[in-house]
This record gives sequence, C-alpha cells and structure tokens, in this order.
Amino acid sequence: MLLSPNTHDLEATAQKTVAGGKGLIAIDESIGTCNKRFAKWDIPQTEETRRQYREMIVTTPGISESISGAILFDETIRQQTSNGTLR
Repeated sequence: MLLSPNTHDLEATAQKTVAGGKGLIAIDESIGTCNKRFAKWDIPQTEETRRQYREMIVTTPGISESISGAILFDETIRQQTSNGTLR
C-alpha cells in the first residue's frame, strides 16, 4: 500500500481528536433540518437564530473537557460568535 506524504499528518490529527477520551461534535445539520427543528418550537428560522443556536453549543462552559473538535456545516464555518470570534 502506498501512503501519501499527508498520511502521517492525517493520522496525527485523527489521534489528537480522540486523545484523552474526547470526541467530535457534529454541528453539521443542514439549514433545512435545523429549520424543521426550530419550526416545532416556533423559533424564527433565520440565519441569525441558527448562529445563536450553534454559538450556544460551542460556548458551553467546559465543552473542551469532552469535545476536541467539531464537524461544521457550510453556513456554520463562515459564522462568528456575537463577540466576533470565528468558530
């Protein structure tokens, strides 16, 4: 089996994401899926409310004790928290 030059980097990154029993959080639900969830609770289905929802998740106190990384949806990767931090 031939390994690409990036295989070592990829393996090292994968090991870091699960180090110390930590894992990944998937914040990658589509706009449609998120909007369906919001509709059930009469939450406005806007980019801003989705941003606030995701911000609530990533800024939860102590989250870094259990989570080492996040899988993001296209909309999410371009968003910032309310204080301007790119997540």
